[in-house]
Amino acid sequence: MKKKETIQIVNLSFLGTGEHRESDFHIINSFHNTILQANRNNSSIAARLFDGPGSAPKSPTSKHPTPGTYFYNPVTHTKVPINAFISKKISNAMQQLTGVLAGEGVEDLLFEAAVYLNNIIEKNEGILPQTINLQGFSRGADACLRMANVIYLLYPEIKVNLFLIDQVPGPGRRDHAPSYTIPPNVENFESTLMLHEYRPGFDPQHAGRYVFSAPEKTKSKIKIYYGEHGVGNRLEHPEKNHTALLLHDDLNRFCRETGTLPKMYSKFYIVHRSTKGRKQNELIESHLELSDSERFKLLCCMKKNEGSYSKGVSINKRKILLNREDYVQDSTLFINQEHRELFKKLYPATFNWFFEKNYDNRNPQKKFINLLSQQKQLDANKVLVAKELENMNHSREEAHFCSLLAKQFQFNKNKLPQTLSIPRGIERDEQFNFGQPLLRKEPEYRLSNLQYRLTSIANYYHYHCDKKSEINDQIKNILLESVQISRNIPDEQAIKYLEKRIDSVKKTLEKKNEKGFIWNQINLIAPDATKYGIEVKRVLLEHLQHNEILVKSQRVLINFAIKEVDAILASKEINSMQQCQEIRKLVLLLKSEVVRSENEHQLQRSLLKKAFLSFTQTPSQILNLDSLEKNLNQLANAHHDKTNTIEKIIERVDQYYQRNTFWHSLTHILNLFKIPSPKINLGIKNEIADFLRNELLLLNDEGKENDVDAISEALGKARKKLTDHYLQTSQLKMDSLDQIINEGLGLVSAMRTIVPPNPISSSAFIDFKKRLQSLTELEHLEYLEHNNYFNK
Repeated sequence: MKKKETIQIVNLSFLGTGEHRESDFHIINSFHNTILQANRNNSSIAARLFDGPGSAPKSPTSKHPTPGTYFYNPVTHTKVPINAFISKKISNAMQQLTGVLAGEGVEDLLFEAAVYLNNIIEKNEGILPQTINLQGFSRGADACLRMANVIYLLYPEIKVNLFLIDQVPGPGRRDHAPSYTIPPNVENFESTLMLHEYRPGFDPQHAGRYVFSAPEKTKSKIKIYYGEHGVGNRLEHPEKNHTALLLHDDLNRFCRETGTLPKMYSKFYIVHRSTKGRKQNELIESHLELSDSERFKLLCCMKKNEGSYSKGVSINKRKILLNREDYVQDSTLFINQEHRELFKKLYPATFNWFFEKNYDNRNPQKKFINLLSQQKQLDANKVLVAKELENMNHSREEAHFCSLLAKQFQFNKNKLPQTLSIPRGIERDEQFNFGQPLLRKEPEYRLSNLQYRLTSIANYYHYHCDKKSEINDQIKNILLESVQISRNIPDEQAIKYLEKRIDSVKKTLEKKNEKGFIWNQINLIAPDATKYGIEVKRVLLEHLQHNEILVKSQRVLINFAIKEVDAILASKEINSMQQCQEIRKLVLLLKSEVVRSENEHQLQRSLLKKAFLSFTQTPSQILNLDSLEKNLNQLANAHHDKTNTIEKIIERVDQYYQRNTFWHSLTHILNLFKIPSPKINLGIKNEIADFLRNELLLLNDEGKENDVDAISEALGKARKKLTDHYLQTSQLKMDSLDQIINEGLGLVSAMRTIVPPNPISSSAFIDFKKRLQSLTELEHLEYLEHNNYFNK
């Protein structure tokens, strides 16, 4: 029997405010139609288009009425008119789920998408789609990001990709958390912002306002293009078509990379609007996607026509226009970061000469046999630069850009190479993060990580913190200015400069006793490693001196750990944060080795001491194996900025509860329209979920966030309750709660494989060190996903 094919990829497209499929046709519905056409014989991909908030059809009898006035029935694929009472009930349910009310039918659109998605899961016989791709324009782009957060709350396992075109939430809605928070389920985030929109009320979400929940995982592209709000949606005027051509190519690449369009061959239509308002479709084959050279030429032409793009009465200039350097260095030359990257890729010698000070990766120390040899190398490079500039100047599309270079770097483009000045810029091989996660592996990306973290702290404080002070306002400005300065000095020097600025900021905040948001976040990215190391040593020495339960092998390991702390603190090769991370790894591994009884005799002694001293001392004064374990747990949790194992499982349990509550609140409406309700459990399973949550919260309060045995025991109790429930009802109705428990047990099992449960002999402390050095992936197994350090 042939296995039924399931839907694996879902594509949801959202139009902007007032835009309706019957009267507005541009990039969003054009690509929606292309996706449907390209996948007409592919049942593994589904796609749906949503009309914009406040939009109206051409006819009152239309199949697609105004959002908020209908209920979508996924079984019959019809939109059934509803009254205000039902619409209000839907809005209330969405508000309870997301915590905010966007209004104007947005909640109804999100609910329609959720119902559509649930119907797909029902058709898939409970199997979730692997990926959901969301693309939208303006208020539709805002609906996309809100929907990504809804998906994370209901189905956190599903991977999401986002393509946003000039996301404008509307007045009073930019401060809604779901409108600026990129949840951890987002794998690819692409946001394009238009620079020259001047109308009040059209302020977009932008790079400074976005908050990434998983910056080490989500690949990010945030770029600016010239023009007003909708200039990229269709071809209109020859001098302003570059944005539209590039944006269509962007979305084409996005669809192909995320699976909604075939990689090898597909066609899409780009809309052309004539000056008389007529529309005609021009066919472009996407397998002939724009090359790097073609994109660079379009960007250069866009730069040449900046005057045409920027025309208009500047009533309300966008902040991104006033702060272009936040998006690309040398914004007088480059439109966006891609423009700069393509210049380096296509004209490497010229970029190296003007922006990297003729830096040579093969000879970074500039060691030459003599001055003559050095001059020969310089002359040879000058010839290469001259050749590239001549080619650029002979290109009709790039000649203007060459003139801009000549003006900025004061050379005559018709007299090369003799008029070239000495090499400029910063001696380095400039690296780019465009399209990559915002946080990457250190020490290679130490500088970009610091720049991102400091910028994020300052921006979050500025845009999203209610509590502000004069001192913190000054610190915010210092952080942003420091990052800008660091972009214009060599990498090693920049890292040291930022680390000094961080130390200075910490001292200022401590002196002024300003221990609010910025203080907490600065301490997460630049913890006091020396203070942490001293505290670890103090606790270990206290147990060595006063914990009579410890046997010789355990004492040897503790002594070894104390020496290792000193070695880590003395290391000049790692920074303060890395020192804290290494000490923490040491604490975790030490805990696995010394807190378990080596034999029955030691266990009995530990229990007897606890029982005997409990009459004369408080529990915190008793030193035995239990207190050692608790102390090590507290130390392990003292210096890290990631969600611990328990918090991650609690978050999943909360999502399970929210999903059940959400669908239960709408069961009456679903039944009214004879739509299959999702499988929810508000009875015994919700009680079991609540039991598990309370057990884990108790462990968290007791400092057992990383206690493998305690977490296993709590999960085991919940698993037994589920098993008993299945036996009593004679029905094996498994759902996501079973999956949460199984994943939790799997995580604990993975932690056990890294941190062996049995104590090692005192003669094997060398092996202990080897395991410590190989423990590079501990935190990746210990935490399913990282949370942004300022998002809690």
